Amino acid sequence: MAYNTIFFKNPYTGQIREAPVGFSWTCLFFGFLPAFFRSDLNWGAAMIVCALITAGLCWFIFPFIYNKIYIKGLVNNGYKVNTTQKGSKEQLELNLGVTLESI
Repeated sequence: MAYNTIFFKNPYTGQIREAPVGFSWTCLFFGFLPAFFRSDLNWGAAMIVCALITAGLCWFIFPFIYNKIYIKGLVNNGYKVNTTQKGSKEQLELNLGVTLESI
């Protein structure tokens, strides 16, 4: 279960994104749809291709890794941490293994 939520903001466009941290129940139950709803089209397409190749077995792996992949993608696209739902940014950095910049 997602145990925290990070709210990211793009300092150039002002766009705000919400990223859950932890297990992705939505990915488990809805497959690639959460990626498309989050405008993460590349990973949504990769999930579909992976599902076709593995006959759907990847649906038992992606829920464990997708939220972390999504957070790394946001950081790589220039998003910075606006707030966190609970806990500190430093604690999340240790758990995720990702350097998170604040606004």
